[in-house]
Amino acid sequence: MSLGKIEQYIKELEAIKNYDKIKAERDSLIARGRELEEAVSHLSSRVKELEELRVLVEDKTLKEAEENFLKA
Repeated sequence: MSLGKIEQYIKELEAIKNYDKIKAERDSLIARGRELEEAVSHLSSRVKELEELRVLVEDKTLKEAEENFLKA
């Protein structure tokens, strides 16, 4: 066996040895990614709600300013 083949064999054994640990880490990261996607989705929805509320408040403020102007 050549030195290159031995090194490759050792790398493959290391990969097999660490498979369960790496798989668990991958699964954990996938779950965390899903949690973050859900959080981003929730926050995006909240931003849209707040933007709609801001527009309503601006409209109401503008209408009140017009009534006050007309009263004066």
